[in-house]
Amino acid sequence: MKRFLSVLGVLLLFLNGLDGELRAQTARLIASKGEVQIVNGMDVKIPVTGMSLKGVETFILGKNAYISLIDEHGRTAEIRGEGYYEYDGVFTSEKGNKSNAAYKYADYVLGRMNAEGKKNRLGATGYYIRDNMRQKEHIRMYIPGAGKYYQDDLRLSWEKPAGENHFRVEIYNMFRESLAVFEVNENQLMLKIDQQLGQENILLIKVSTPDQLYESETYALKRLGSYNREDISAGLIQMASIYKRHDAISRFTMAGYFEYNNLLADALTCYLEAIDLAPDVPLYQEAYEEFLLRNHLIRF
Repeated sequence: MKRFLSVLGVLLLFLNGLDGELRAQTARLIASKGEVQIVNGMDVKIPVTGMSLKGVETFILGKNAYISLIDEHGRTAEIRGEGYYEYDGVFTSEKGNKSNAAYKYADYVLGRMNAEGKKNRLGATGYYIRDNMRQKEHIRMYIPGAGKYYQDDLRLSWEKPAGENHFRVEIYNMFRESLAVFEVNENQLMLKIDQQLGQENILLIKVSTPDQLYESETYALKRLGSYNREDISAGLIQMASIYKRHDAISRFTMAGYFEYNNLLADALTCYLEAIDLAPDVPLYQEAYEEFLLRNHLIRF
């Protein structure tokens, strides 16, 4: 009997250790804002982007604070507002497909946000101003000169010359026939690829001010071919629960997926959506700016 109890005790210790091993690095913290404490027993930490979580933490948030998480199964969570939150409760509302693919792409973005990227981002503003003085009649769009796209809704964005608040965006086909014209009061446009535009294999895009004092070059966006489109769609099926969610951490994760697959117009759209959904969280704006820099979409 004593031997049985001894073996049982060792087995319980082993299983307890195994459980701890399995729970180790269960999730990662993506973004935070405000007064946040992460408590694990007697250990209290402040949030650091990319830090690993073991799945046993309590999150203490102050007024107007925010954190976002992604776990190893690809589930995302956002926590806002003052209170105490147990780790086991923050993912309880998450349903649908689970896949570590989403974790992979969130980690991909974090991995590219390094010290060098931060240095470039902080130094970009002054250089950008000096560069504009040399090319002050030119507007640069934040997409490749010739790129591909997947989604039917694309956010177009471009440089905003000083003092200019009105822009004209014209879409052409390959024969330079005008397909659509948009007048906007900001340096962004949500372009919906409707039935007419969707019939075109390549869309040509040009931005100008109404007086045409400032104008861009002509940019080309090509609809992803059917073979490659199937590959992207297959990847999205694995992350269906993330792709369909409309919160900042999910859009941030999808930006990583599209950037990884070199669909930069789609990635830019997702980065901007993340900013719109959490405009008070600096990490999403920083990720967007570093995305522009490392893909040479902004002058630096």
